[in-house]
Parts: sequence; C-alpha cells; structure tokens
Amino acid sequence: MQMVHVMHWERALKQAYNYGAQVTFERDGRVNYHAPMMPSGLPIYTWSSKGTTKGYLVPPQLPLLQRGQTYAFDMQADVLPANSVYAMVELLDAAGNSLEQLTYQSLSGTFEMTDSAYDYRICLMNTNHDRVVFKRLVLMPVALKAQATVDAPFVTVTKTNQAPITVVLAQQSGTTANFPVASEGPTIIYHFSSDMLHRPEMLPELQALMQRVLAIQPKTARRVSVLTWGNQPVSVFDTFLDLCHQHQLEVLR
Repeated sequence: MQMVHVMHWERALKQAYNYGAQVTFERDGRVNYHAPMMPSGLPIYTWSSKGTTKGYLVPPQLPLLQRGQTYAFDMQADVLPANSVYAMVELLDAAGNSLEQLTYQSLSGTFEMTDSAYDYRICLMNTNHDRVVFKRLVLMPVALKAQATVDAPFVTVTKTNQAPITVVLAQQSGTTANFPVASEGPTIIYHFSSDMLHRPEMLPELQALMQRVLAIQPKTARRVSVLTWGNQPVSVFDTFLDLCHQHQLEVLR
C-alpha cells in the first residue's frame, strides 16, 4: 500500500531559525514566520529522517523512504515577497555525511532516494523573505503526484478504475502523519486535529467530505470503504456513517 505523508511545523522550534524571528501558531495548523533580518541562504526550517540526541532530543520528522525510488514533495506556504524562499533536499550517507544537495527554485519538486543514501533532509530556505505563512509539507511517491491533490483538511487521490472509494478518517497526532492510499480505486483522507472535535465546524467538514465522495464516486458503485486512522472518538465515524446512509451508500469496513 502506498502512503501519503504530511508534515507540519514543530512547535518546539528546535529545527527552525529562531534568531530575531517572530513565530505564531494558528489553531488550524498554519505557522506565521517573520525574520526579515535573516541572512540569505540559511534554512528557515529543516525536516529530517534522522533524529538527534545532541544537546536535546529531536525525533525524526520525515518517513523512511525506499532506495531507488523517486518521490515528490510540495511545501504549501504563502510567501511575501514572492519567490523569496526556496526548497533544498540533502541526501546523507550512513555516517550522516552529505552525499548530494538538490536546490529548487520553487517549493516543490522531485528527488530520487539513491542506493547510497541512508537519510535525507528537506529544508525551507531563505532568500529575502519578509513573511512566510507555512501550511504543510506533503511527500509521496512520484507515481501518485499526478493523481493527488491536497486541499486541507482533505487529501484526494483519484483513480480511474471502478473499485469502491476508500475514505480515511484520520485524527492528527504530532507533527507528522502517514496516510494509506488504496491500491485500487480513489482515496479521500480527512485529516483533522483533536481541537476540531469540539468545534462546530466538524459537521460541515464531514458534509464537505461526503460531497467529495459523491463527486468522484462511480455511478455504478454505491459502496464506500471507511478506515479510521489514529485515536479518535467513535462519534466521528458514526456521524460519517449516518451521512453515508442518507445518501444510500453501502459502507465497507
């Protein structure tokens, strides 16, 4: 089963450039970052597949990748001025030494996890930013890139065959989330925070999820496979189950 990985910005700020920076965290997961005096060419934030215990404990923020495979990444952010940040991917050997640094003019691109690479980093790099509103970093196999769209809080992977659609109800825990994509048929992932469980927007978002299901559900197949991902109350599944019944969809588990 292929996976879609979604990474956020760690609140502890251990992986960020903090000198003179103003950082605020929004309830919806966005991060406002402002460090206009930051020198050009330095990383604003770094995600790494290898943690560290030097000075302080930093767990891995990136998933392990299969060597010899190509992956696509996309940093979703609003930036002022335009083109004032860029992306960099660094491949590392078993000892943590740099094997290759790949720079990208934009915040998205592809890279191969080479046979000699053991770990890797993805960096949000500064040129001359004034403000960055960071949303998320999305990583997936390049084969999924053409089929996938990320429109928070939804990740949609469309496929042309007639297999039942798969819906993944996933509660966010931590700053890294790894979501399964069905090998056959479309997949829609609804990714929500624990804070959302107590907000009135929860029901409208589940209704929006159902509209996405109906928009891509094959007309000849009135079946939906529903998976729950992470710890979440039964009420989320039950509410979505009621919506499925209202639209005469058979639910598979």
